[in-house]
Amino acid sequence: MKKIKKEKSSMEDRLGRMLNDGFQATQDLIIGKLEQMDKNIKEIHREVQKVNLNNVDVVLKEEFEKLENRVGDVEEIVDLKLKEA
Repeated sequence: MKKIKKEKSSMEDRLGRMLNDGFQATQDLIIGKLEQMDKNIKEIHREVQKVNLNNVDVVLKEEFEKLENRVGDVEEIVDLKLKEA
């Protein structure tokens, strides 16, 4: 009887180790995938920040033309006042 119990206990231990190894392998795989996803997300975030910084520097053509006209008007007014003085 003791031999059967010992074999059963030994078998349970081996099955327990097999399950543990399987769970550990799955956990390691998932952690690896999550770390890779984290790296990818950080890279995407950096690229989006670059795009946002580039968008700040973009001025619409119409806005530039309006500003150019306004500066021209101000220069004319200042020039007239300087000639009158």
